[in-house]
Amino acid sequence: MTQCIAPLSLPFHPVAPVVVTFDAPHSSTDGGLLLLGQLDSRLGLCARHA
Repeated sequence: MTQCIAPLSLPFHPVAPVVVTFDAPHSSTDGGLLLLGQLDSRLGLCARHA
């Protein structure tokens, strides 16, 4: 049985936040790297740990 994960809201834009859901079983995960890169550039995680 697939476990349900609640939608995640990312406030990249002040008027229209990005809402991410994980309910599409046959979708590609390649686009996740783009989102991860934007998230890292905002938070600076790699720069802090380098």
